[in-house]
Amino acid sequence: MKELVSIIIPSYNRHDFLSETLESVVLQTYKNWECIVVDDGSLDYTQELIEFYLKKDERIKFFCRPETKQKGASSCRNFGLSKAKGELIQFLDSDDLLGRTKLEEQVKFYKPGGLSLFICKWGWFKNSNDLYKRFKKDYHSFRNFKDSENLLSIFGLHDEYLPIHNYLIPMRLIIKAGEWNEDLSNNDDGEFMTRIILNSSNIIYTETAEVFYRYDNNDKLSEISTKEKIDSFISSWKLIANHVLEGSKQKRNPYVARAKNNLYKKLKDIAPDQIEKEKDFLKGRINFDRKYIRNFYIVLEKLGLKKYELTSFKK
Repeated sequence: MKELVSIIIPSYNRHDFLSETLESVVLQTYKNWECIVVDDGSLDYTQELIEFYLKKDERIKFFCRPETKQKGASSCRNFGLSKAKGELIQFLDSDDLLGRTKLEEQVKFYKPGGLSLFICKWGWFKNSNDLYKRFKKDYHSFRNFKDSENLLSIFGLHDEYLPIHNYLIPMRLIIKAGEWNEDLSNNDDGEFMTRIILNSSNIIYTETAEVFYRYDNNDKLSEISTKEKIDSFISSWKLIANHVLEGSKQKRNPYVARAKNNLYKKLKDIAPDQIEKEKDFLKGRINFDRKYIRNFYIVLEKLGLKKYELTSFKK
C-alpha cells in the first residue's frame, strides 16, 4: 500500500494563481494523495474556483478557516494538519507549483515510521512558460545530510534556503517538532522548518524531483515592509537562535549568524532605529569571507560532513 500524502494549501485572495497550483497537484504522477485547501477569508472568486476543482477531482477538499482560529497562513496550515489523514505532509502555497514527479520521486525513499526529511531541486519563476529561466543548478544544499543540522550550516555558509514546498515531511516528524507558530506573521516557515530539520533523523535529497517558487508577487509575506512584519521577523530569528542553541552540536552555527548579517542590512535600509533596539541580538554577525567558510568546513568534516572541493565554491 502506497502511503497517503496530504497536500495542505492555505489561500487568501489567490484565485488568479490557485488554478495553476491545483493543476500541478492534479497532474502528479503519484496518485495516492489528498489536497486540503484552507481559505483564510478570501473576498475574490476563490470559492467558485474551488467548486470547479471539487467536481473535477474528489481528492481535493475545501475548508474555510473557522472564525475561532486566528487569521493567517500558519493558522490555516495547522487547521489543515488537523484534517489531514496522510502519513506524509506536503505544504504548498497557493501561487507555487510542484513538478509532476515531485511526490513520486520523494515517496519512494520514505520508510514507514521514519523521521527522514526529504528535499529536492527548486527554482524561481514568474510565469508558467518560464519555469526554468531562474532554476537553481549549483546549490550547495542539493545533497544528502546524515546529520540534519549540517543543512542549516550550509544555509548559513552560502546564504541559501529551500522554500516550504521543497520539503516532504512525515506527519510523525511534525508531531515531534510541533505545529506552526501562529503568533508569527513573518518568517513563520523559517522558524517551523528549523524545528523540523533539527528533529529529523537525516536529510534525503532527490535530484529527480523539483518545485517552482513564484517571484515578483507584490503580496509575498516574506517582505518586511511594515513594523509588524519587522517585529515578527526579528522574533522568529530569536526563536530560531534558541532552537539551534538547544539542538546544536556546533558551538556557533553560521545559520543564525548569516541571518543576523542579513537582518542588519535590511534594518539599516528600512528601520535604522531598530538596530540600536536589537543591538544585543545583532552582536553575532560574522564576515562570511572565503577563509571563514574554509575553516568552518574543516569543523564540519570533523563532525562527519563529506569533504567538498573547496575551490569550486561560489559565494
